[in-house]
Amino acid sequence: MGVMLTNKNWETPYYAHIGDKDKLGNMWSANLHYLNIPIHIGYMMPVSKKISLFMNAGPYWGVGLFGKYTMTSGDKDTTIAENIFKDYLKRFDCGIGWNRY
Repeated sequence: MGVMLTNKNWETPYYAHIGDKDKLGNMWSANLHYLNIPIHIGYMMPVSKKISLFMNAGPYWGVGLFGKYTMTSGDKDTTIAENIFKDYLKRFDCGIGWNRY
């Protein structure tokens, strides 16, 4: 269990609101920051006397803190939303996560 600050970014040539490819060649991108709280259960499996594998999995809950939504046309960046969670996305997120080491 813990708290993590996570960055979830994406970039696409598709217009995010409709799903059609932008005919002008623009790139749409978002830079999202979430505070995630994972509740994972782990298991350590010994491979040899000095080596072990560790895996954990479980649910997580997250809240969107801040994020920016931009469009890039050539060399010019245009900000569509300073706070993407206010205008475009839901602030809360949940799911299942896992890690292996």
